[in-house]
Amino acid sequence: MIVSDQLRQKWVHRRRQRHWFALITLITSSLFVCFNIFHLTPKARYDEDNNLPLIIESNVRVPIRLDQGLNSTSFHDYTSNDNHLPFMQSTGMRNESIEEFQRSHRNYLLLRQRQQQNTPYTSSTTTLARERDSYGNIATTFAFAPQNSFGFGAGFRNQIMALTMLVLHANDDGHDQILLDSLWHKDTYGTNKFDPFEFYFDVETWNSYSKSNSTAVLGWSSNSRGTNRTNPPRHPNRLPRLVLYNQSLHDQWDIHRSNYKDKDAVGTRPYAFKKGFTRLAAGYQFYVKGKGRYAVEDDPNQINRSGKSRNPAEILMLQGALKPHPVLQAIVDRSKIFLQDQSRVQFDNSEGQNSSRSGSSFRYMTLHARVEPDMQHHPVCKEKKVLSLQEIVNMIEAKWAAGPPPVDVVFIPINRQYLEKEGTLPQGYKHEIDGNVDTKSAINWVAVDNLKVLNRLTDRNSITGGMWDGTVKVVELGSKALKGSIYEHRPSLSGSILNYFLGLDAHIFVGSEVSSFAHDILAARFYRGLIHSKKGNNGNTIAYSKLNTDDSNEYDIKHLKKNNFKYLPSGGLQEWITDDMNGPPGFLC
Repeated sequence: MIVSDQLRQKWVHRRRQRHWFALITLITSSLFVCFNIFHLTPKARYDEDNNLPLIIESNVRVPIRLDQGLNSTSFHDYTSNDNHLPFMQSTGMRNESIEEFQRSHRNYLLLRQRQQQNTPYTSSTTTLARERDSYGNIATTFAFAPQNSFGFGAGFRNQIMALTMLVLHANDDGHDQILLDSLWHKDTYGTNKFDPFEFYFDVETWNSYSKSNSTAVLGWSSNSRGTNRTNPPRHPNRLPRLVLYNQSLHDQWDIHRSNYKDKDAVGTRPYAFKKGFTRLAAGYQFYVKGKGRYAVEDDPNQINRSGKSRNPAEILMLQGALKPHPVLQAIVDRSKIFLQDQSRVQFDNSEGQNSSRSGSSFRYMTLHARVEPDMQHHPVCKEKKVLSLQEIVNMIEAKWAAGPPPVDVVFIPINRQYLEKEGTLPQGYKHEIDGNVDTKSAINWVAVDNLKVLNRLTDRNSITGGMWDGTVKVVELGSKALKGSIYEHRPSLSGSILNYFLGLDAHIFVGSEVSSFAHDILAARFYRGLIHSKKGNNGNTIAYSKLNTDDSNEYDIKHLKKNNFKYLPSGGLQEWITDDMNGPPGFLC
């Protein structure tokens, strides 16, 4: 009986502990949501009297697209005096606050609305929301309005996975438009602040892919399960247009909170996805494995059927609809020039050899070595992991041991901060204590070794730096390349975007099967190789892209679908995309 009373007291105590823990968790999460909503979103983005988003004075700088010079997507400043100065060289724009920069760009989108008032909607890139489409059908808007969180979080590619699923939901339900003011991206691992979609990405490029296309890819199984229209195309070959808030069409939306005025309301103006971004990201992992209603079943008459293919909307995003904001794209282009400049600089090695391959155009490799400590601790797909950076480098050098190196420079996107956090030895640390090897200290020796190798590879002054006996430089970029631009204030997400778009455009790509980042680059290279290609003499798919050189007739040859390799613990480098593949390999880890 005494034992029973003691057990009962323990149960009551544990039940109270669980209740208190649940209450604390609820309060903490509520405070976090409130902080995100009320402190990380703009205080006012709408002029209710004029039914227009806020616009600043006409004499401030407004980014204007000019198609000229090195970067056709570069921005220039436009003032009331019609003075034009290169955007990247304008100290006023470089030194302005993020809020001023965002207001200026929003003004630009509004200016483009007015410039395209008389342009047919189907051929414009306007962000103007409309009530009916070109055929007189009701044109509805879809938004992202999570009830218990705010915006897209986690890393860059996880955010894009969630965005992709939001697009697929919108298309499946027959919505023509997505509310731009509902899309917010978090600078996770950096400032942890949210910024609107248009701060990071090019809205006009996206909207150029939203034009109606008569070629709708219908799933072989059934029509749409959508609720907005009667049997619209289940997999339309277009993207929903990104539109700005309209007080009449989106009267249930609170522009100040970027969510519904009444969170419990049945939203139709706009419609919305009300669950969190993690649900969207998880749905993407399900879809990319060929499961669910958004994967497209292959034509039964198709040769080499693989069963399921990527959705046409995602393919458009991979082929170029999702593009960095023009200013951020200019930084990507500038980084390519930096890589090219590095290939022209001689290493001061013992033989004094030039690192550039004579008689050939500039080429670079992207090496995505997923060896950071978090990958060590990740429990899945252990049989596919290579955690030693030196081992990966040895595989690459052995692959091209005969003849000159295949590239002039190697770009390595890697999270140095993670490596330094666990790979830096404590000050005054001694490996041996009283003659005995220290085995008790919690030192991550894998991270220590990888950091040493990374430092050696990227050391410009060492004769042992670089790859292939110091003839090819190894370069890190990421947030370092953002210095002097507005994006240095959002280093993590902006750096990841730069690494991704710089990485996918390489001549050779080397990555890991256990990395979602590598798989996304692989998918983009696969589908971009389909549109920017022609057949070479040997039948290989070859992509031609203009070089940033003085010779306007010089073109760079890239085998986007051929030159992709994965490293494995046994077997070294293996070709990742083969000729018989109708689509890129899915992420299975």
